[in-house]
Amino acid sequence: MDIRKDLPDKIYHYTSLGALCSIVENQEFWLGDSRQMNDYNEALELLKPLNTLLNQDNDLYGKEDNVNIITMGTAYLPRDFLGMIRAILEVEAPLSEDLLLKRIVGFFGRTKVTSVVQRAYEQQMFGCQRRGIIRKDGFLYLNNDKEIRFRGPGDIVRDIKQIAPEELAVGMLEILNQNVSADKNGLYRSLAMQCGVSRVGKAVNESMDAALEILKDRVNIDGDVISIK
Repeated sequence: MDIRKDLPDKIYHYTSLGALCSIVENQEFWLGDSRQMNDYNEALELLKPLNTLLNQDNDLYGKEDNVNIITMGTAYLPRDFLGMIRAILEVEAPLSEDLLLKRIVGFFGRTKVTSVVQRAYEQQMFGCQRRGIIRKDGFLYLNNDKEIRFRGPGDIVRDIKQIAPEELAVGMLEILNQNVSADKNGLYRSLAMQCGVSRVGKAVNESMDAALEILKDRVNIDGDVISIK
């Protein structure tokens, strides 16, 4: 992509005389990682209004409300790991810790989740409760009253075990509200399809059973027929 046509006539760059001579001599302009520089706070100050602007157009987040991990890492790391996790959860909670680790593994200098990454993650998550982050059964939740939404498949593929039972319960309730009642197997298949899962096996049934258990006070179960109370 040619961006030169969009450049202004003058670009101001604060640098030393030696660096300026190198730029002119080599006809190269190098960019570094702001997180490794001694003026990292300046980068954070720039990102604050930028993220506000991006938020207005909902471009900070990917499809189906998945956050842009790179943008979040740039905004919060290396100083505020828990702040980054909370910002992610503001959009994606409840969130599978297994899936989260696979998405942020690069921040630990690795390409795969290893025991070293697991230990480093545990250290970074110490005291997360004080930031309103709850860890339960492999999922992360926020300690607030924000309503949980069912999120269909988007840019990030989630295994059925990576979807919290509370979120599945919301999706199940939405189907029941549309149909009043449903056959249990049909309900499970319908919700599985909305999760991007084509085959209903043991793992899917176990996840659906856990979601249905959450709804036990809001639905009637008559044999294999489930209906709204």
